[in-house]
Amino acid sequence: MRCVPLALALLALACEQPQRIEPMAGRARAGAGLSDAELAAELARRHAALPDEARLLEPAARLLCSQDRHPECVDVTRRLLELEPGRCDIWRMRARAWLAIEDEHAAFEDLRACLRHDPDDVESLFSLGGLLAARHPDEASSLAEAISRWTRLVELAPRHPRAGMVGRALPGLRMKYQALVGEDGEAGSP
Repeated sequence: MRCVPLALALLALACEQPQRIEPMAGRARAGAGLSDAELAAELARRHAALPDEARLLEPAARLLCSQDRHPECVDVTRRLLELEPGRCDIWRMRARAWLAIEDEHAAFEDLRACLRHDPDDVESLFSLGGLLAARHPDEASSLAEAISRWTRLVELAPRHPRAGMVGRALPGLRMKYQALVGEDGEAGSP
């Protein structure tokens, strides 16, 4: 089932120009219209014309992300987060898009922003801890933050599907951290 015609219909409603969009949506429904990539590009091109309604922007963002149109997804989620900054699911979606276009720093910042809005967001705790541990295993500050995030995850949600794996990984991360900072613990204890 294709969600593109629905997204186009929402776009038409949002732009209040159904006479211009409806022919495209009709062709897409008939299977003789634009390709998914062309439709996603049209959504991205027109997202600036959307009104300030998150319920209309979210389907466009999800469509762009699902089609690996990550730069456009970042643009749409930027506007969506201006409207609803507390939406951790959108912060995480944009972090995934940043990672896909190889902007690791922006992905880390989005996950941290999510955790500023909701310090108990288990998925962001898991993602940020895992990314820091995997991508920066030789940096004491990254390991300390990873240990802190994952410890919080296990405390908050011991029955979460990932809590067992995280709990098993934490002792190894702590040992690696101690090896990096030495016996005196000059970087502090995580």
